[in-house]
Amino acid sequence: MSTPDIEFVNLGIKIEKLFQGFPLFGKFYIAAYGICIALGVLSGAAVAFAGGKRNRENPDLYTDFALIGVVLSLIGARIYYVVFEWDYYKDNLMQIFNFRAGGLAIYGGVITAVISAIVFTKIKKMNFFRMADNAVPGLILGQAIGRWGNFFNCECFGGYTNNLFAMRIREDMLRSDMINEKIMKAQVSVFGETYYQVHPTFLYEFLWNIASFALMMVFHFSKWKKNDGEVLALYFICYGSGRFWIESLRTDQLLIPGTTIPVSMVVSAVLVVLGIGILVWRRFYAKNTLTALNSVLVRDKVFFIGGAPNVEPAAPEAEADASAVNDTGKKSSSKKKNDPSEENDSSAGQKNAAELAEEATALEKEMKAAGSGTAGERSPGEPAPWRKKKRR
Repeated sequence: MSTPDIEFVNLGIKIEKLFQGFPLFGKFYIAAYGICIALGVLSGAAVAFAGGKRNRENPDLYTDFALIGVVLSLIGARIYYVVFEWDYYKDNLMQIFNFRAGGLAIYGGVITAVISAIVFTKIKKMNFFRMADNAVPGLILGQAIGRWGNFFNCECFGGYTNNLFAMRIREDMLRSDMINEKIMKAQVSVFGETYYQVHPTFLYEFLWNIASFALMMVFHFSKWKKNDGEVLALYFICYGSGRFWIESLRTDQLLIPGTTIPVSMVVSAVLVVLGIGILVWRRFYAKNTLTALNSVLVRDKVFFIGGAPNVEPAAPEAEADASAVNDTGKKSSSKKKNDPSEENDSSAGQKNAAELAEEATALEKEMKAAGSGTAGERSPGEPAPWRKKKRR
């Protein structure tokens, strides 16, 4: 009687022959793990581009960052894994470059991506929190899809369980370095074959990440979001809390050297605390960077719809000069208040202000009817997304 490679025993699902890749042109081998990572990257990038476009960000900047960020994140994920598995890699240095065998630590990629984004937005003079809010829903979707690579590689699972999702893996499907004291406790015998009946932690994380992705997308484009950076905070809270629980089940934890403490549980706890801190700061203490979709500001003789322009604050000297001019203007106006020409100018100014207010109201109605998205900060040289009307 044939025995399946993998079986979800309580769901009645058997996989007789697990797909793990295919040869290409007889020389190259395309691993299923790599396919899942690639699909995750592409899906995440597509979501990030769509978010940036919806918020009127320059899509070329997102493309530039994707080309840089994806490569750096993969390198960061590998370095993070190798550092905490150095006892193995110090005697197998060439295996460091064998990406197809697995060994990408998500947290290494996330940390690298955040640092890269901070540097990139600083150089390009972009709003980091706005870009992060557009990117992190795609990031967690990519993580969800990428987790299936662990399934095809038969890695990243937990200890023994007999719950609804219990998964049995035949012993010869596992690499020798995966078998340890924890996994030995999950050993079962089925028709003379040795299996390990375990928690499918890859599946738990996939489901958790998909739910988090849906929550983040709803929050990102809803009235509940009050400021840039809140979606990033939600990502830290959601992923950190879920990963903390899932990591506690795994049998292949990366440990802090010299201890029995799983490094990913520590990082997860830090992420949750950091996420709560960012959420509180951005919501209650940071200057509001968002405006309502239908808001119309009349400033400097120009209408700005859906967001303020990217204007540098005035220098202290300029503010002092402006204050002096205002004081002089007040004195001169007291001397000339009986001058008929001044009164005519004042009346004309009031009339123009009234006309501007009427036009602002009309534009506000147009915005509501059109249902346009919010306008974000723009990079230097980027065409302004708002409409302009010169004062008559």
